[in-house]
Amino acid sequence: MPTVIRDKQINFKVNSEYFELAKEVFQENGLDITSAFNEFVQEVAISKTLPFKTVEEKEREKLITRLQEEVSTSYEELKAGKGLSVEEARKAVLG
Repeated sequence: MPTVIRDKQINFKVNSEYFELAKEVFQENGLDITSAFNEFVQEVAISKTLPFKTVEEKEREKLITRLQEEVSTSYEELKAGKGLSVEEARKAVLG
């Protein structure tokens, strides 16, 4: 694999507790912070994707799971005869 030129220095703030936890993970995998960050940047640049789910994606997945559970529960209730007839539903909606 060709050597990648590292010609950009950056400085940013992170949560110190998360930083220390991440640093341990990097060390367990034989990486220092600089190497880990360089691998991350290279992976994102080459794949044009993030190697993790964003907060928004995680929230969307939670919502989908919750909606699927509600649909499943409603379907089971309907099969058990706990639903409304069409006439009862119309009456409930239209008054």
